[in-house]
Amino acid sequence: MIWWRLAAASAWSRRWPMALVVAGLALACALVWSMAQLRQDARDSFSSAISGVDLIVGAQGGESDLLLYTVFHRGRASKNIPTESLAAVRALPQVAWALPIQMGDTYAGHPVVATERAWFERVRLAGQPMRMASGRAFENDREVVLGAWVAEQQGLRLGARVALTHGEHRGALAQVHDDHLFEVVGVLAPTGTPVDNTLVVSTGAFQLLHESPALGLSASSALYVPKQAPSYTALLVGLERRSAVFSARRDIEGLSGLNLMALMPGVVLSELWRSMAVVDGALRAMAWLVVLATALSLSATLMMSLEARRREMAVLRAVGASPWGIAGLLVLEAMAVFALALLLGALLTLLGSWALADVLRNLAGIQVQWRWPTTETWLSLLALGGMALLSSGVPAWRALRLSLSDGLNPPHA
Repeated sequence: MIWWRLAAASAWSRRWPMALVVAGLALACALVWSMAQLRQDARDSFSSAISGVDLIVGAQGGESDLLLYTVFHRGRASKNIPTESLAAVRALPQVAWALPIQMGDTYAGHPVVATERAWFERVRLAGQPMRMASGRAFENDREVVLGAWVAEQQGLRLGARVALTHGEHRGALAQVHDDHLFEVVGVLAPTGTPVDNTLVVSTGAFQLLHESPALGLSASSALYVPKQAPSYTALLVGLERRSAVFSARRDIEGLSGLNLMALMPGVVLSELWRSMAVVDGALRAMAWLVVLATALSLSATLMMSLEARRREMAVLRAVGASPWGIAGLLVLEAMAVFALALLLGALLTLLGSWALADVLRNLAGIQVQWRWPTTETWLSLLALGGMALLSSGVPAWRALRLSLSDGLNPPHA
């Protein structure tokens, strides 16, 4: 206990430089902890962004591009698929259901997804059915359903009317469809997926926006009959049996004259993660460089304070402290600094997760969850503690030598 009291008193006498070291180590701990947590949260969120969908069908091209555009609304599709693709896919015996997806328009920067009403029932998000926070799904081509983030950011409520924008342009380049206003009839509950950032309309409404405004809507039914057959960005497909996914994929891609591509979302997402392994490794390397720099700063601080503490060491020797006890005192100080930094790092990670949860969920589609550290995180934190221990080794060894040679009057006194 006496050594703890001595370590605490010594550290308090040098509280300002030690506080800077603790802050640096705390940031390093928070960086290692939060990076591991964010990586896991990103994997979980991306994997659960769409479920209940066995295949995504689009035009021949890059599978990753199609997945990123249709599910995560990043990038753009190379080309659309013809309308007859939907009937041809639905006619296959392995297919239980197929839903069209049309994209390309926006509202205040938020993507617009056009589909059929069954989309709310068939597609699952984060493994759960879609739920309405308020209102209902659209029933005609005059209505729109908002994601939770869109409603919050734009301050929209049930009954509000919105005008969509053609394409992703803003400002003077924006072509606003202000001749066809949509009534907000529903707001989806938060899901932690890209759907929170979208507006959902019917395929008929999407087609209407890109044809002559003189066509109008039927006053009685508010249902629009397209002037020409629409084309689709992609199709979402559910199968009768998951085991038939390979045969269904082969049959879809073999449909004559349609040039379709069918991808399995889980497989493509795994390939996407593998392709990002280099970036992931670079981020880890940068984090450990920060950790190394912080450990070196701890060692340098102890070394610089050691010269000013030689009289203190000599006094401790005079009252009976052993050389190994003095060396252990420095090690004890370093580990106490690390323990305090670890607690502060955990607090920083918790506060950061709480402060950035909404931003990461709605802008990046990452659902942040506070979780107990994984084995990898514990190993990383133990490695950081080991580096802190090693960084105190050189000052402790030097203190051991000096305490054997110094008397009550050190050479510099």
